[in-house]
Amino acid sequence: MRIMQRPLHFERLALPCLAALTVLTALVVAGCHDSGEAKAPKVMDISQEEFISNPPANVLVLDVRTPAEYDAGHVPHAMNIPHDQLAGRLDQLDATPDQPIVVYCKSGTRAAMAASVLLAAGYDNVHHLDGDMDGWRANGRPIE
Repeated sequence: MRIMQRPLHFERLALPCLAALTVLTALVVAGCHDSGEAKAPKVMDISQEEFISNPPANVLVLDVRTPAEYDAGHVPHAMNIPHDQLAGRLDQLDATPDQPIVVYCKSGTRAAMAASVLLAAGYDNVHHLDGDMDGWRANGRPIE
């Protein structure tokens, strides 16, 4: 009885074929990763220091707290639209879709909700003021 052995050329080709397959897979994955579509805009944090020393040009500052909170003190030149009214009052922003908007609330929760509304409405240059009003006050920043 004779035992059949695999031809030697299989072993010689296996490693180069595996390497070629790996390279091909990497190229396909890399090609799928960048589909050429625009990436969805994200909310960018802006520190209080940067906001004061180097504010974005043409910035709209949006306080999304209640009117009573706003009246008790707000970041200078901020306009007030409560977060739960923002979707219905976007026309009052007087801002272009690419204009920088810095949004804040008392501690961050309402600002995050408002930022989502802004992004969904097509505003793509939305910033969140780091520390919100609590941090602004704690740092002794100017208040109107």
